[in-house]
Amino acid sequence: MGQNSLKANVWDAGLCTGCGACVGLCPYQGFWEDDVRQVFSCSLSNDEGRCSAYCPRWNLRLSEIYGPPSNKGGSTPELGRIRGYRLARASDPMLRAKAQHGGTLSVLLAMALAQGFADVAVVAGKKESLAMTPALVSSPKEVISYAGSTLFVSPTVSGYHAARKAGFKRIGVVATPCQAQALAKIRSVSERFEDHPGDALSIVLGVFCGWTLSLRPFKERLKELGVGRLVAMDIPAGKGTLEILGDSGLAELPFDGFEPMIREACAFCLDTTAELADISVGSARTNEPWEEMRTWNQVLIRSERGEAFFSQAVELGVLEVREAPRGALEALKTAARAKKQKAIRALRQKTGPGPKLGYLDIQDPFLPKFLEAIETEGGSHEGAH
Repeated sequence: MGQNSLKANVWDAGLCTGCGACVGLCPYQGFWEDDVRQVFSCSLSNDEGRCSAYCPRWNLRLSEIYGPPSNKGGSTPELGRIRGYRLARASDPMLRAKAQHGGTLSVLLAMALAQGFADVAVVAGKKESLAMTPALVSSPKEVISYAGSTLFVSPTVSGYHAARKAGFKRIGVVATPCQAQALAKIRSVSERFEDHPGDALSIVLGVFCGWTLSLRPFKERLKELGVGRLVAMDIPAGKGTLEILGDSGLAELPFDGFEPMIREACAFCLDTTAELADISVGSARTNEPWEEMRTWNQVLIRSERGEAFFSQAVELGVLEVREAPRGALEALKTAARAKKQKAIRALRQKTGPGPKLGYLDIQDPFLPKFLEAIETEGGSHEGAH
C-alpha cells in the first residue's frame, strides 16, 4: 500500500491517531495543529514505504507487536502483560507539586537520562498555539518543564525519527498507547529496512490515555470562556468534569460539553494503558478519595527491562511505593475491557461485514482468540496477549 492508499484508508477514514509515525520520514506528509496532511503524492508500494509500514492503524498484527507470551508475570486480554502493579509517586514533595498527579513519570524519565538508560528522551512539547510538538530532552533537569498534560495529540513518534537522524543510539520515548503501538510496529518491521529503525529504541514509558481532544473546536471553546492562556488541564476522578487552569484561574466544567470534541480515531482504540510500553503510568483512580489519590500514580510494569528500571528507582529512593487498594487492578481491567469492547463494536460498525476489521489484520491467527477473550465474559484468556 502506497501513501495515497494510506491517505484514503487511514487519514481520510478517520482512523489516524496523529502519533507521527509517518511524519519526518520524507517531505511528502507533515503535521499541522493536530492533523497529518499530505503535502505531495507518493506512489511507493507497501514493501518500500515506511509510512504505511510504521502506521499503527494499518494492518496491525497483534501477534507481531506483542510477541510470544511472557513466562513471568500475568498476561491479560484487558491490560496486556503485567509483571507488577503498584501505586507510586515522586519522593520529592516539591517535584510532586510541579508535576501532574504523583510525578512518577517525571522521576522515571529523569532517571533514564541520569543512569544511562537513554541518551535522549522524546516527549510531547507544547507550542503557544496549544498544538503539541515533539521535544528532545537530554538533561534530567529539563524533564520537569514537560510535566503535565493538555489532552491533545502529539506527533511524538516523529521525534523518535528526528532523534535517530541526529545520531542518537539509545532513545527513550514517553508514549501514549497509540504511539507505543507505532513504536512496537517499527520494532516488528525493523529487519525489513537496512538501517534497522527499531534498534535505537531503548525504553518506552507509557501514559494511560482514553482519548484526546480536537484542537480547533477546543480553542474556540476557550475563547468563549475567556480563559486566556491555558496553563494546565485535568480530569478529576468521579466528577464528570474537566478542570481548566488559565490566566484567570481554575474553571471546572461539565465534561459532556467537551465530548463532541474527542477525536474520531479514539473511538477505535483498543488500548488505554499503553500495553506495549516497558512501564505504564496513569493517575490513581481507585476507590479511595480523589483528593488523596491525585498525588499518586498507578504503575503497570510490563517488561523485564521495565522491572529492573523501576526497582532501581525505588532502591535509589526517588520513588515512594505502596500497594494498591484491594480491587483496584480488577477495576482497571473492567474499564479497559469496556473500552476494548466499545472499540471493537465501532470497528465492526465502520467496516461492516466482510474480510476486514478496521486496521486489524484479519489474517493474524491471534485475532480470533483476542476477540473471543474480550467480547465473551469468562472466555479463554490464555495467550490472549
